[in-house]
Amino acid sequence: MDHVDETRAMDHVDETRALESVIDRLAQQYAPIPRAEIAAIVRHEVDKFSGAPIRDHIPALVEHAVHEVLAPISLV
Repeated sequence: MDHVDETRAMDHVDETRALESVIDRLAQQYAPIPRAEIAAIVRHEVDKFSGAPIRDHIPALVEHAVHEVLAPISLV
């Protein structure tokens, strides 16, 4: 049986799935804001990490950044 390395780096598929989950959570939390707009903000934040060699924490960092963008908007 092959040994599974649980410490492996996040690959593109894992990152994409994680970011979709981020969009889902944000869309629930900020329901009045269209999902497409939230997804665009997520993509914008992800683009800031385009050259990052280690990508494991990018979904969490992006989610935090998007909360900072959307929280003031949702108060209006």
